[in-house]
Amino acid sequence: MNLYQSEYVRSQSKFTSMDKSSKEDTHFIENSEVILNQISSLEDHFLGEEMRDTVRIAALPSIADNLLPPILKEMSLLGYHYEVFIIAESKIIKEQFYMDEYDIGFAQDLKQGSICLIKEPYYAIAPKNSPFSEKNVTTIHELMDTPLILPDVNCDIRISFDKLLKKYSYCPNSFIEVSQNEPILSFVESDMGVSIAPKMMISNLPNNVKALEILDDDFYRTVDLLSNSYKLTDLIVSIVNLLSRYS
Repeated sequence: MNLYQSEYVRSQSKFTSMDKSSKEDTHFIENSEVILNQISSLEDHFLGEEMRDTVRIAALPSIADNLLPPILKEMSLLGYHYEVFIIAESKIIKEQFYMDEYDIGFAQDLKQGSICLIKEPYYAIAPKNSPFSEKNVTTIHELMDTPLILPDVNCDIRISFDKLLKKYSYCPNSFIEVSQNEPILSFVESDMGVSIAPKMMISNLPNNVKALEILDDDFYRTVDLLSNSYKLTDLIVSIVNLLSRYS
């Protein structure tokens, strides 16, 4: 019996209560009240279960695009409901997670208080008609001699890159700083320079650009998990491990 049917029974029981001349009417009312009470109890139970199983998930855009879909699919099959929040910076995800605004956070390079799911290298993204067209790998040193297209200083990718530059005391000859990540590929396609991206982001590049692995063991990012539930942590780690076997 759905909600509309139960409301109909309620209305019928109220109407019938105006005339209690027959035993049938009395029997109907008594049984209706029992059924309605059971329905109300079940509604409360399942609504409560739904609220308990709604998982609030925060993730960086690159992780949301590439890692979340199979995780969310599996969670749905297991009966979880979820809300996804796309957050631009790892530090914001971490701060808001500890303020109990999310149940799960997917961020990068958190180091402490999280579980490392993936360690992945960075790649250079270059136009195919550039001097990099004949290469499959490059170095940080080579990148210093070409125009770079970089996200702004608050972006996690930029933070990783700046740390590496500081380590080598490098300074790019020229670069364009872009406040939003979306136009960066368009700039690369227009042959305005070379950008950088973690491995996860290079699977669906346009045909007129190419990815080159950057040969530096210290230039990588970790994809990290914040979770307030051991059950959810085990589930997500299992899914990511399974994905990594076929990636």
